[in-house]
Amino acid sequence: MADVRVQVVRGGTPLASATTDAEGRYRLRVQASAPTRGVRLEVLDADGAVLASSAADVDLEGDLRIDLAVPSARVPVAGKRYSWLAGEPFDRVHARALDDEGLRRAYAYLRHPDPAAPDAARYRRAFPLCAREAGERPSPRLGEWGECGEGFGDSIRALLEERDTTLGPSPADDLPAAATRRTFRTRRVVVHYTSDPGFARDRVDPLPPRRDEEILSARELVGWIRHRPGDFDPPSSDAAPAYVQRVGRIADWALARFSSAPFDLPDPLAVGERLELRIFDQCFLAGSTHPTWDFIGVAPGLSAEVLLRIVPHLVFHRIQYLFHATRETSGVRTLVSEGSAAWAARALGAKPEEDAPVLGQPRSWIDSSAGPRRLGGDACAFWRYFARELGISRAGQGQRGADALRVVLECTASTASGMAPGALREARARLPWWGRFDRFQRDPDGSVSGRETVFGNWQLARALTSFGLRADESRFQLDLREVPWAAGEDDLRLEDGGRGTRQFDLMPYAARALRVRVSGPRVARMLRVSMRSFAPAAGDATGLWQLARIDARGRLLDVARLETRRRAKWVRLDPGGSLVLVVAARERALAASLVLEELGAQGAVQATPADARPGTELELDPTGWQRAWLSPDVMIDNDDDGRADPIRPQHENRLKVCLRNRGTAAADGVRVRFWCQSASLEADPAAWQPVVDAEGEQQELSDVALDAGELRWVSVTWKPPLAVAAADGPGDGPGDGPGDGPGERGWSLRVLVDRPGEGGEGGEDESTTTVRYHRVRAATSSKIVGIRVRPPQGGGQGHMIVVPHGPHFGLEPLDGDTPPASGLARFRITRGRLRRWEGAPETTPRAGYYYPLDPAVVPPGFVSERLVTVVLMQGGRALGGTTVCLGSPTGVDPSASSREVGWTLLT
Repeated sequence: MADVRVQVVRGGTPLASATTDAEGRYRLRVQASAPTRGVRLEVLDADGAVLASSAADVDLEGDLRIDLAVPSARVPVAGKRYSWLAGEPFDRVHARALDDEGLRRAYAYLRHPDPAAPDAARYRRAFPLCAREAGERPSPRLGEWGECGEGFGDSIRALLEERDTTLGPSPADDLPAAATRRTFRTRRVVVHYTSDPGFARDRVDPLPPRRDEEILSARELVGWIRHRPGDFDPPSSDAAPAYVQRVGRIADWALARFSSAPFDLPDPLAVGERLELRIFDQCFLAGSTHPTWDFIGVAPGLSAEVLLRIVPHLVFHRIQYLFHATRETSGVRTLVSEGSAAWAARALGAKPEEDAPVLGQPRSWIDSSAGPRRLGGDACAFWRYFARELGISRAGQGQRGADALRVVLECTASTASGMAPGALREARARLPWWGRFDRFQRDPDGSVSGRETVFGNWQLARALTSFGLRADESRFQLDLREVPWAAGEDDLRLEDGGRGTRQFDLMPYAARALRVRVSGPRVARMLRVSMRSFAPAAGDATGLWQLARIDARGRLLDVARLETRRRAKWVRLDPGGSLVLVVAARERALAASLVLEELGAQGAVQATPADARPGTELELDPTGWQRAWLSPDVMIDNDDDGRADPIRPQHENRLKVCLRNRGTAAADGVRVRFWCQSASLEADPAAWQPVVDAEGEQQELSDVALDAGELRWVSVTWKPPLAVAAADGPGDGPGDGPGDGPGERGWSLRVLVDRPGEGGEGGEDESTTTVRYHRVRAATSSKIVGIRVRPPQGGGQGHMIVVPHGPHFGLEPLDGDTPPASGLARFRITRGRLRRWEGAPETTPRAGYYYPLDPAVVPPGFVSERLVTVVLMQGGRALGGTTVCLGSPTGVDPSASSREVGWTLLT
């Protein structure tokens, strides 16, 4: 935003001011004698009124950078103050001064500007989108509309609806009434057009084609343009211009493609109906449609390339209306409607259009009815990523994942939220593998048991690609052609022992990325990252934070994901490495404040969380059903040989945890605490109890010291209690009676590692690591496995999925895949020859296949090929899971007759 005044104030007193340049940048210099604590940044309009201010007071120390996004509803245009309605700007005073008929005439002017029209000046004042000549593209300041005019003029429709009336059919949305209307038909499409010389802006050249011509899209035959009317299908007595035939054939082809595999979308036409297209002037747009119309409008004179892009795009809008036809004004609606339509057209072979981004920019957002409607390029790239990562259809290049798009559309119809974040969350829950759309899964006990989100992964992939960095996994990769933008990314270089600050204002669902490097000697460094987020208005101020460690070669090493308002964390940078920090908002706008300090050598002790790579916080890629709810850093080791052992019921066991000092200095004062509860497919957050020894003494470790880089297994003594709570129900073993008897039983363990006295802001310790769901069961001689089931925390009914991880062993549910309301789900150990997973995406594990685990992600001594995971699913979401080791950890065959043979349940 150019030519805007920015000032630094303290207590209402300006300390310095500046004016932004053409790219919205500014630099303020505050005199050394000025007060430096508790200052605030303000953006002013031409009259001196405050448009926006930073959400938090900051201290001036050295160079301070603040990036402030001004809500578009308050941005001045041509000296006016205006608001946004239905994604379009309007002047509140002049627009509401128009009567109903005046609004309808303003809509006609918006569609076809005519400076000589009566009251043209009023319309241009009321609706800035009117302030252009016919054929002129809109100003980027008003939103890049691109080629599609779907929903164009909705601000006027919304104003009329406020008065309990509607726009109704408008002559501006049709061929001129005085023009001669001609018709061309295909099997499922009818095209209306005119060739009258008196209507130069609407007419189509009437000359028929000189020869037959193929219409091709990415080498696929779309249809034929015919020279002789007798060759038309259906036959016609009139020759149709080549342009008209091209429009009709492309629309007919797109209808057929979208209703067949891999899209398999419903047909918008009843038997015997035809989709209607009308060719007439669309002002600066290539085409348009609307839920209140029963046709598609296409501009005359478009190139073949543009027609192959815009006609399928508009046909897809007509299919979207079958699912959700209301005109919601949220940016999520734009993301779904425009982004998926652009993706669908490109999946049919259309070349990309050059549009403004939707996601991830500092001044754009996707969930604000007050903001501008933004289109295509970024939204289309998001859908390509969404379909690629979550779709399971095996279609060709560009169409893979069309099934994921179909699920999203179904959720816009089936959920009360419609085209809003709730629909995207529901769709993500119905798609394969674990993870959510935009929320790092936080359990009621405060720990994070899952960090996999498609929104977070997209933003991190986008940041890494923009910075030219690399990741080995597809979830963090984007094609460079999908990331043509760089705005919103930032570099910060700290001097040796230096300090840097940033403040970002984020509109809903916007994100910012920062790459941090340290100058000076190429040695390992420790950065302290202090994160804080504020909500400018009332509501949740929780930000989504991701801290990605990058090695000297520019490759991703580790990612810490935090869903917090306030947190401080130590991060190690290896020689030549860097840190990429991404912060994003969800439904509400946020201000994010960062302080980054290199404070010399520092210890940082951690245990690997469940389902993370050893020594990292990076959750395993969930594709391929490779999650097992295991931590490699927690085990029972009764003989102290460094290999996991089965638990000994009613005896003392040695419970071990591996501590890793990832810092650059020795660490002391480390504290390790332990809790347990009866194992089940979903943990009970209210059931955790301390781990105790045979004397009933609570077990914990304190004042543990580790040298820099040291890895050490530490242990406590644990005797599982005979009873936990009456709610636990029957025992685990076959034949057990009510209550927890001396038979087989399972346990969930929770381990907390922290360093007292070095907590982060807000009392949350910067070195805290929670290791969740390491479940341990005793050995049994039976071939029947009982797994405890509690009712899902959120209510409702789930189902169980069995995922073998080796080629020989599996579990067969004896009572079906529906878990009992409580008590035990029973499984029979099975043997067979299973085939290795082929790598193809699939919603549920296929019978006869196994899904291998990386041996490094299971505790030492366990044979990963003998593990079988049972997952509790509900509505497509994995609520929890547990893993059975068939045979002892040392590999004894469970089919042998010895009573020493058994199985151990982990996770």
